[in-house]
Amino acid sequence: WSRMPMNLDALGLFDGDIDIRAEALIHEGLGVEMATVSAVVKDKVLIVERLSGSMFDGSFELKGVLDARDVPAAQASIVADRMKVDATGGAAVGTVSLNAELATRGRSQFDMVKALGGNAKIGIEGGTVKGFDLLRIGELLRNPEGILKLPDALGSAKETEFARLDGTFTVDNGVVRTRNLKLAADAGTGSAKGSFDLSAWNLDVAAELRLSGHASLPPLGIRITGPPDRPQAVPDIGSLEDWLPVRGGRSGGARPPMPGMVDPGELLKGLLKPVRDEKPRSGRTEERTDNPPGQAREPEAGEVDPAELLRNLLKALER
Repeated sequence: WSRMPMNLDALGLFDGDIDIRAEALIHEGLGVEMATVSAVVKDKVLIVERLSGSMFDGSFELKGVLDARDVPAAQASIVADRMKVDATGGAAVGTVSLNAELATRGRSQFDMVKALGGNAKIGIEGGTVKGFDLLRIGELLRNPEGILKLPDALGSAKETEFARLDGTFTVDNGVVRTRNLKLAADAGTGSAKGSFDLSAWNLDVAAELRLSGHASLPPLGIRITGPPDRPQAVPDIGSLEDWLPVRGGRSGGARPPMPGMVDPGELLKGLLKPVRDEKPRSGRTEERTDNPPGQAREPEAGEVDPAELLRNLLKALER
């Protein structure tokens, strides 16, 4: 976003009514075809009674006010229906419908984005969302060992085709927030809440995915962060920790670990516990340091050798 002050002096050169019919109005690469504009300019205030037409093969209408006196201020009501958006710089593309009420003020583009406020409702049909491949995740989790390959289904180059994506949003100081984003796809369903900082161009979204054809699988949590055109997704493996022992079990319950082997579910709990528990424990036993240099400490009675622990996990996953 430009930090250069906007020059709106032209609005102070005349007062009058504006009535335009045009095949297209184009600004910085964005165009409204078959455009109709009805507006009034008075005392450096532009009142747009209606700007309507076709955009991205859908309908578009805007009403608003731009007050160029002192610090520029703007407010707008936008209604768009079935616009076919196929932009490479977005986190989601498809056929978009939008209803938004927005307001802001500032001397530059950056100032206006930083001060933006309002609310919006968005629905997208037949599109794709970046950051994860839900179909591939479902294929991997047919077996517990697929958890180790989950990163193969995540990343900015991965996409999920969906039938519909809906949500309502609030905007405050340039930060867009949602708590009810819903996704429906052949590969599964999802819900999400999070934020998009427009001035920093940064996403922070927590999603919960349910996979088709996996009735016994709990929802998989995914955290999506970074720029919307290059999002990074990290799975919350902790959401699957109670599922692992059951997957290897016989009919009627989980299979107990064989002597000398480690229950994969308990192992995951142990591995994830330090990440989830942020509070330091009191009375923690200090690590022994009386070993000869270069020699690993032998496990004490009741302790588990980390190397043996990993070997047992791999054996358990192979069964």
